[in-house]
Amino acid sequence: MPILLTPTVDFLGGALLFSLAAFIKIIASLESGSNFVALGVSRILSFTFLSEATLITVFFGVALITGTNNPYVTLDYVSQSLSHYFQLDHIFVSISFFMLWLFETGKLPVESPGLSEMGMIDDGVLYEYSGKLLAILKWGSYIKQYLLGSVLLNVFIFPWFLQVGIIGSLIDISVMFGKWLLLILISVIINTTLAKLRLFKVQDYLAVAFLLSLLSLTLTVLLG
Repeated sequence: MPILLTPTVDFLGGALLFSLAAFIKIIASLESGSNFVALGVSRILSFTFLSEATLITVFFGVALITGTNNPYVTLDYVSQSLSHYFQLDHIFVSISFFMLWLFETGKLPVESPGLSEMGMIDDGVLYEYSGKLLAILKWGSYIKQYLLGSVLLNVFIFPWFLQVGIIGSLIDISVMFGKWLLLILISVIINTTLAKLRLFKVQDYLAVAFLLSLLSLTLTVLLG
């Protein structure tokens, strides 16, 4: 086993925890009473109802494909045969999750990004925080990005080359470093070459990701 508590890992449980954390952060932000934060929250809610639904649907789809919520079992299932990797349902759910990862990490090319009023989405919720609380919220956001990215790399896109054992865990450091470099390169290419989306088009983008995850579910049920 790669880690001690491997049998207890659960895709859907993690997705629900992410959704709960996002809900708590939004409720806490509204307590500030700031109009600017309220604007940011309303903007986030217009996107997260699709992104959180996509996240849960993606993990539910993977559970149907492999018959388990455990990412390690899923990794073994996908990597043991190219026919499993190139199944249409796996391809659709992988594309959907990659699109979601771009949105969650802020790598989606959107017009007026950064701290401008029209481009501030997630940072608008954190606008009233400072000091240790801001650091904790930022840290939590980075952890979520890393966890989603690691799942994307090791379960969906590149489920190969991972090792087991103590020596294998040391080898995995360089393997993960290489995988992350490749993922960062892909995101940089997307961010710098594609035309920037208008802010209101982000919903259309997330709707496509959600529909792809639903299509994967449908194919899994129909094809068995």
